[in-house]
Amino acid sequence: METQIQTEPSSNINRKKIIAIVVFCLVLIGLSVYGGVSWYQKKLIFDARLNESVYSKTNNQTFLKSLLGNDPKPLQDLFVADVNNNINDKFTKSDAYFITHRYFDNGGNIYEIYDYVQSHPQLAFLNEAEGLRPTIFDQIKNKTLTTVPYSLPSLYALLAYLEILDKHGYADLAALGTIANQYAKTAYFTKKKIESGQGLLAPAVSIINDNTQRAIFYEIKARDNMVKTLENNGFTAGSLQDRLKSLKNDPLKDILPHSLLVGLNQYAAALRYLEAAGTDISVINSPIDAQELFAFNMAFSKKFAPELKIFTSLLNASTLSLVTENADLLKESLEPIIAFDTTKTNPRGVVQGIIDAKNSKFTGLDIYSKINITTLGKRVPEFAAWLISNGWGKADFQ
Repeated sequence: METQIQTEPSSNINRKKIIAIVVFCLVLIGLSVYGGVSWYQKKLIFDARLNESVYSKTNNQTFLKSLLGNDPKPLQDLFVADVNNNINDKFTKSDAYFITHRYFDNGGNIYEIYDYVQSHPQLAFLNEAEGLRPTIFDQIKNKTLTTVPYSLPSLYALLAYLEILDKHGYADLAALGTIANQYAKTAYFTKKKIESGQGLLAPAVSIINDNTQRAIFYEIKARDNMVKTLENNGFTAGSLQDRLKSLKNDPLKDILPHSLLVGLNQYAAALRYLEAAGTDISVINSPIDAQELFAFNMAFSKKFAPELKIFTSLLNASTLSLVTENADLLKESLEPIIAFDTTKTNPRGVVQGIIDAKNSKFTGLDIYSKINITTLGKRVPEFAAWLISNGWGKADFQ
């Protein structure tokens, strides 16, 4: 029996070839269009960076939306775009920091940052933070971590993210100063718990030692960054105020004004918490002490970052009260708050947080805790009078 071989008609073969060619051409066109659009988008981003004064205004608006408007998405989008386009400049570093800073603005909700990272594959490098605190991140993944208000495990998760940003070159002075400060503050708070009989001695001592070592490690990194940044912008120790007088709008080369201010605030606070925890500050040997830094910060905030002036005042006063009994210095540090007239300007943000401290959920010595605000009120009568004019009673100071 003869086997018959059926062949496909040449017309069908030609039709398939034509379809394949058409599909190939469409794919090629699609890739070309995608590449062109992608190239154009990158060009727009790079062109925007070249016109720094214009981009600075846009970037500052997104920063303020996040800090004051409770809307972090525009800032989050800017950081993702920079990562996509291999851009890492002072704007990128500032965006990265203030995205993580949301932790302090949203009541300690670390899930917001975790969900943001998980929803953007470009940020997969930040998942390295899980290796620094695996137990804590397992709880975050399982949604079992208690975060509000500002639990210690959630703070450790935040610091892990900041440490990975540093590892990958996205950390500026604000990030490094914050890491140093938060570890130093935790060491100090833990020591005070032992002294008050609230903490178990053995684990508490371990926490103090570990956090102190981490604080000093990042204090050194922050210090080196601070010295370099200040020198690059014409500052030298002992002449901060003189240089400030000559600065014009948007004055800094390699860091944004609000990032410099936050970084110096956090670094100065770290020095004070380390001192209050019993660390020999002379061994740390910072070229600029906390008192000089905060004096500069207050003047700098008035000129270049007014949205951070009240916070700078509160952080200065709260940490200063730990290391001095000088009532005049404390009063001076609180002047911007005392001068804030809530009958003319609606209180919000830090000011509202201070007023609300009489019913605060914060425990211990946090700067927004009732213990801290009450302590400052007892030591500075003018501040107590301001609190009373804003709803506090004399009984709140008992």
